[in-house]
Amino acid sequence: MGEGGCDARYFFERMGALEAQDYIDGLARRHRPGWEQARELMRVVAAAAGARRFDFPLPWDKEQAAAAPPPDAAELEALRRRARAVEQRMRKRRDLDEANGTSEKLTMDS
Repeated sequence: MGEGGCDARYFFERMGALEAQDYIDGLARRHRPGWEQARELMRVVAAAAGARRFDFPLPWDKEQAAAAPPPDAAELEALRRRARAVEQRMRKRRDLDEANGTSEKLTMDS
């Protein structure tokens, strides 16, 4: 077993490329809170030592800066229309399943 708890044989022989990428990304995110904690501690120590400027970039800072801009009003409205359409299809499917007696009720035990 590796650090993430995945069997090595499964990882190398059976895992698909997309699943492996998600697994590796998850391992990287796993330690992120510790790194952020260390950065804040270093910021406090630097300020106590009289540093006027403190810069300790971490890899995900670039990812956040390069993120796509937020959607504009037209894009939001298009997304809302699509969400409503999906909701209507899901409701129709549920109603059909209930009418046919094939609906499955989810409980806390399932």
